[in-house]
Amino acid sequence: MYRELFKPVQINKVEIKNRICMPAFGLLYHGTDRKPSQRLIDFYQARARGGCGLLVVGGVGIDRRGSGITTPAIDSDELIADWKRLAEAVHRHGARVFLQLFHAGRYQHSGFTDGQPSVAPSAIRSRYTNEEPRALLIEEIAEIEDRFAAAAARAQQAGIDGVQLIGSAGYLISQFTSPLTNKREDEYGGSFENRTRFGRRTIEKTRKVVGPDYPITMRVAGNEFMPGGNTSTDMLEVVQAFEQAGLDGFDVTGGWHETAVPQLPAMVPRGAFAYLAAGIRKVVSVPVTASNRIVEPAQAEQLLRDAVADMVNIGRGQIADPAWAEKARREKPDEIRPCVDCLQGCMEMLFAGQPVQCLCNPLAGFEAERALRPAAEPRRVVVVGAGPGGLKAALTAAERGHDVVLMEEAADIGGQLPL
Repeated sequence: MYRELFKPVQINKVEIKNRICMPAFGLLYHGTDRKPSQRLIDFYQARARGGCGLLVVGGVGIDRRGSGITTPAIDSDELIADWKRLAEAVHRHGARVFLQLFHAGRYQHSGFTDGQPSVAPSAIRSRYTNEEPRALLIEEIAEIEDRFAAAAARAQQAGIDGVQLIGSAGYLISQFTSPLTNKREDEYGGSFENRTRFGRRTIEKTRKVVGPDYPITMRVAGNEFMPGGNTSTDMLEVVQAFEQAGLDGFDVTGGWHETAVPQLPAMVPRGAFAYLAAGIRKVVSVPVTASNRIVEPAQAEQLLRDAVADMVNIGRGQIADPAWAEKARREKPDEIRPCVDCLQGCMEMLFAGQPVQCLCNPLAGFEAERALRPAAEPRRVVVVGAGPGGLKAALTAAERGHDVVLMEEAADIGGQLPL
C-alpha cells in the first residue's frame, strides 16, 4: 500500500531505510550541563524502534552565545562521548540520526546567556524576544562559521550519520540571508551574493572538515512569510546557491517565529505547505523533505508519488505515536494513535519553558520512567468513562495483563476526542 514511503533513500553516501523523517524539535529534555540526557536518548530510541528512517535531533548548540542553556550542545570535545551514546541507541534499531546545528542569532534571549545581548547581522530588534541584538563584527562572523564546522566534525566523530544546518525559522543563517534582518554594508550584506555569503562559507568550511561523503543538509523556509523578507521565488535562488556550496539535501518548512501565517494548528489544512518543498525540488538535484501538517500514511505516500518531495517529516505524529512508521509499514494505519493538533503538550509546554509532553501519549518524554511492565497480580479492572483518559487507562491495564471492563453511558466512546 505504501510502496514509496518504504523505499530506501540516499543522502550523499548514507542510505536511509525509508522516507520517514522526524524533524528536529525542541524538547527541553536536557539538563544544565547541555549534554544529551538519558531522557532525550530514550525518546529518540523509542522512535527508532518504532521504524522511523531518519531522526534529526536538535537544535544542538554550536556555542554558548547562540544557544544559551535552552538546548543541548556539541561545542566541546568533551561532549562527543555523550552524543555517541545517542547514536548507538538509534543505530541499534536500524535508523539514522542527524544533528541539527543551531545558532539562534537575534532569537536568543539574554536571560539564557548570562545577560549578554544576542548577536545578529544587524542591530534590529526581535519581536520574538523583544530585545535588540548586537551587530556582529567581521572577525566574529568568521569565528561562528568555524564553530559550525567544528561542531559537525565532533558529530562525525561521535558516529552521528550527518548534520543539518538550521537556515529557517528566523535563526542566524536566515537572518543573514534575509534583506529584512541584514542591513550590513560590508561583504556580508547588501547584494544577494553578500547576504548568502555566511551560509555559503559555513557550508564550505563544514564540508572541508567532514570530507566529501558526509551528509550536510539544511532546514530552510521555502517562504519566510515576513513582509520585506524572502519570498518563494527568492528562496529558489538561495537553495541553488547553497547546493552549489556543498549541501546534500533540504528540509523545507515555512515562515519565521515572528510570522503571522500559522503553520501548525488544526486550522491549517493538511499538507498546506508541501508546495514549498515541491518548488524547491524542481530547482535542486539533492533530496528534499516536505514538512508541516503531514499526518497520515496515505497522505505521506501521495506526496511522494506526486514527486512533491523525496522524504516526509512526521513530527508531532511521532510524538503521539512512536510506532507511527512501523504501523504504516504493517499497513495498519487505523492503529496509529493520532496527533489531534492541539499543540498543548508540545508547543505550549515548550514556549512555557517546560519539557514537551503529549495530550495523546502519556509516555512521551517518560519512555523509561513510565515503561509498562506485566502486573505482578492480574486483577479484574473496571474503568468507568470511555473518554481519552478512560480509554488509555483501559488499554494500559490490559497491556499489563489485567482483565478489563470498560463502561460508558453515552452511545459512542471517545469523550471530547471527536470534538
